[in-house]
Amino acid sequence: MKMQLKKKIGGKKKYYTILFSYLLILVIPLICGAFLHIYNKKLVTKQAEDMTERMLTNIREQTDSFMENIWQMALIASQMEPIDKVLSIDPSQSADTAYQLYRVGQELQKYYSFDHSIKDVFVYFKKLDKIAGGQGVLDSDMYRNLYLGETVSSDQFRKLLNEVRYKECVKIENKKGGEDVLCAVEDPENIRSKTPEYVVVVVFEEETMKKMLKSLQWMDSTAVLIQDRDGRMLFETEGFADKESLSLVTNIEDTKNSYRELELEGVKYAVMVEESAKTQWKYYMLTPIAVIEKNANEMQKYYFFMLFGCIAVGFAIAGALSKRHYHPIKIL
Repeated sequence: MKMQLKKKIGGKKKYYTILFSYLLILVIPLICGAFLHIYNKKLVTKQAEDMTERMLTNIREQTDSFMENIWQMALIASQMEPIDKVLSIDPSQSADTAYQLYRVGQELQKYYSFDHSIKDVFVYFKKLDKIAGGQGVLDSDMYRNLYLGETVSSDQFRKLLNEVRYKECVKIENKKGGEDVLCAVEDPENIRSKTPEYVVVVVFEEETMKKMLKSLQWMDSTAVLIQDRDGRMLFETEGFADKESLSLVTNIEDTKNSYRELELEGVKYAVMVEESAKTQWKYYMLTPIAVIEKNANEMQKYYFFMLFGCIAVGFAIAGALSKRHYHPIKIL
């Protein structure tokens, strides 16, 4: 009787020894899996950050390219022969002046009317207070009445044209209630003397830039802001009413391949900033933190269930193998 009891106890010990040896073999990869589970969120979040950074760089490069075409267009227009003819004619010869102004408008319409991204290209002659372009020859007051909104007066528009600087863009309300972007290049020959006699202005709708920015975004939930070299906000894909909080964003310098966390209008954003060496504009990408972490959280949940599924299967396999190897010992 005692011998049988000893054999029974000894057999159980061997059974549990075999079981725990299999469980130990199982635990080692599970511990590794647990560490991978913790690391997984950081990895996926970093991938989302890298994608956001690449998107911002792509937006900066494409916008710089678009603006480079604008400046090139304005510089080429500034070299047109009829402009020199207008400047060389005695102001008292009004008929000759009117004809050369007409020629300037015709030349601009001939070369730039095919570009549908451009609304207008005109040359403003400061001493004459005349605009010659695709819309004809008008004085600044008439142009303002025909094409611009009521938020800017004739005097303000005239002052803007006289004071606009080289490669500067300003936004102004148009007649349709939207906003036009006026990008100017002054008379290249007299720019250093600060007495340029004319300025070439390329006009495009703000909506044109917004559509381009939207087409370059990989995530609809992100917001893109573009600030000019003087700190004025030129373009926003999303409008933020809280301008005070927005100033916290625009005070951030180039984030150098990382991001800053800021709360704006109750939403936490990851803010990335890049500055263009070509235009000195600053590009801001605002991505909700929840969006960056969403994929990581989903992957973590999936990984969590897979981990515990493996544990359950592992226990079942360990138990089955233990019983199978225990039977010969039990017979003894």
